[in-house]
Amino acid sequence: MARPRIGVSGPDKGGAGMWFFTALAIFLAGGRPVRLHPANPKQQVQLDGLIISGGADVAESLYEERGEHPLDDLDAAEPETVHYLIGLVWYPLVASLRWLLSSRKRTASGDTARDKLEYALLEQALDDDIPVLGICRGMQLLNVFLGGTLFKSITEFYMEEPQVRTILPQVLVRLEPGLRLQKVFQREKLRVNALHDQAVDDLGEGLCISAQELNGVVQAIEHMGREFVIGVQWHPEFLQQKKEQRRLFRAMVQAANACRIHREEEAREM
Repeated sequence: MARPRIGVSGPDKGGAGMWFFTALAIFLAGGRPVRLHPANPKQQVQLDGLIISGGADVAESLYEERGEHPLDDLDAAEPETVHYLIGLVWYPLVASLRWLLSSRKRTASGDTARDKLEYALLEQALDDDIPVLGICRGMQLLNVFLGGTLFKSITEFYMEEPQVRTILPQVLVRLEPGLRLQKVFQREKLRVNALHDQAVDDLGEGLCISAQELNGVVQAIEHMGREFVIGVQWHPEFLQQKKEQRRLFRAMVQAANACRIHREEEAREM
C-alpha cells in the first residue's frame, strides 16, 4: 500500500535537525515525508497531510497582541516515569544532531518568506480537508492564520517559577478530557519539552484549547469542526522514544491515509 504523503514545512536555511527528526517520525508511523520550503514549495505534489514545523517567531505584522493572561487552577501530577537508559542515549543524540544540522544563527525577527508559504499551505490544506499538525511555531501560525493572536513574550507567566527551555520532558501539561488530542495520547497529563518564547493568546476561529501548563500557557489547540487539525507547543519529534508521543504521528498518518483513500475512491467513481 502506498504511503500517504505528509508535507513538512520549514525555512530555506536552518531547520535541518527538526526536518530530520520529523521525517523520521513520519516514516516510522507509515507516512512519506515531503520537505517544503520557500525556495522549493513542491506545489505540484498532492499532499495527504501537512505538518507546520517549529522555527523562527511568527512575524508580528500577522497579528495584534491583546488581552490578559489566561489563568487556570489545575491540579499537579506526579512526574512521568522516565525510561532512564533510553534517555541517556536519545537526548544527547537529539541535542547533537540539532546543533550539527541546524543554522547557527537564530532568526528572532521572523521569516516572512516562510510565513507566506505556510499561509498558502494552510489555506490549501483546509480547502482540501486534509489533516494538519502544527508544531511549536506551527501551532502559533495555525492560530494566527485562523484569526487568533499571540503573546510576543511569555516571561510574565513565569514570575513564581523559572521558565524551562529544554528538549527534555520537563514541563507538565494537562490535556482537556474528551477532545481529540486526549484520545490520541490516552492520558490526561504529560511531561513535554519546551523551546518556545511565544504562546497563543486569543484563539483563532473554530479552535479550542486542548492542553495547558499549570500557569495557563496554552500547550495545544485543535479545531472543533475538523477531523484532524491540531497544534502542539512542544516538539514531539524530539520525544520519539516515548510511546505516547509516537501516537501523535501515528494518528496524523492514519488520518492522512484515510484522506488519500477517500480521494482515490472519488477519482475512480468519476
